[in-house]
Amino acid sequence: MNFRKAQISDISFIIQCIIESEKSNSNVFPYFSLFGIDEIAFHRLISDIFDEDIEDQPWYLGNWYICEVDNLPAAGCCAWVESIHGVSSDMLKSQILSMLLGEKFQNNLPLLQQVSKISLSRKPGTVQLEHLFTTPSHRGLGCMKRLLDFVGTEFSEKHQEIQLLQNNLVALEFYKKIGFNVVDTQCNPEILRLNLLGDSCKVKMARIFK
Repeated sequence: MNFRKAQISDISFIIQCIIESEKSNSNVFPYFSLFGIDEIAFHRLISDIFDEDIEDQPWYLGNWYICEVDNLPAAGCCAWVESIHGVSSDMLKSQILSMLLGEKFQNNLPLLQQVSKISLSRKPGTVQLEHLFTTPSHRGLGCMKRLLDFVGTEFSEKHQEIQLLQNNLVALEFYKKIGFNVVDTQCNPEILRLNLLGDSCKVKMARIFK
């Protein structure tokens, strides 16, 4: 295995990581249920966002890390220090989507407000982990655990946080095994009724990386 920062040639794999992590082991793709954007259109949208080079949020190439097996990407994740320049990553993402989606974003604010009810605050100065994904053919090899170990050595900040849907039990157990603990939970039953996400509850987990 080889562990490294992402390169431009990894963009397609990174977008696959984002799409699969957004679905969170469900059949619900949030950007379709919220904005009517299918995976092909989302691929183009995220490619445009990466071209903008906006730091301090997960859709920025400089925040991505890759695990390679036999010279091919096997796992990927995004990591950044939250609010390092005083603006939250969630606010930046919202501004980016509002700018690029225009009326689609504005017309769907009521649905976004339902999703926002399970928003969990990100602690400034902590390392945020997001969009973790391992290809099915490389699962069970320890790729993600070792990739997260590598990521941990890249930051002087040792407090890490990750957010995921509560019913993603495989991921939840994996993070517990490597030292994460659940520190917060938010639920909104309307999310499942409206089929906006794969679950109506989100959890935040944290660990001190040694």
